[in-house]
Amino acid sequence: MPQATMQPVVGQAAQPSTAQAAQVGMWVGLLIVLVVVGSIVVLALRRRMLSKDDAAGAVLTLSDLRTMRDKGLLSSEEYDAMRARMTQRAKDAALSDPKVRAQLDALRGKSARKQASGEKGTANGEPGTGNPEHKR
Repeated sequence: MPQATMQPVVGQAAQPSTAQAAQVGMWVGLLIVLVVVGSIVVLALRRRMLSKDDAAGAVLTLSDLRTMRDKGLLSSEEYDAMRARMTQRAKDAALSDPKVRAQLDALRGKSARKQASGEKGTANGEPGTGNPEHKR
């Protein structure tokens, strides 16, 4: 007996099953969600990076500002404003550090105790300075 072979009919595509179509749809949907979430993350990071005043490539020191003022690139008013902003930013950053805050509080406590005990004088050996080289 001759064996019957199935040959595809030209012009007809194989029909995917419903389960295969659902699986493809799920993966396409997941891919779209990942692209949207990734885009939102990238835009948020970009906005955050660009909004900072002190970007990594644009850090200036007070010495740089003085040089720019001396060369005439900055007016005295611009220099003073930028210097004030830089020093305030540095002060704020230092005070936000808990270690620095604790050291500052400790120093303020010592100063308050000295004032309460009545210590006074100057460092040149006058009475009341605690200078051991001072002879009465």
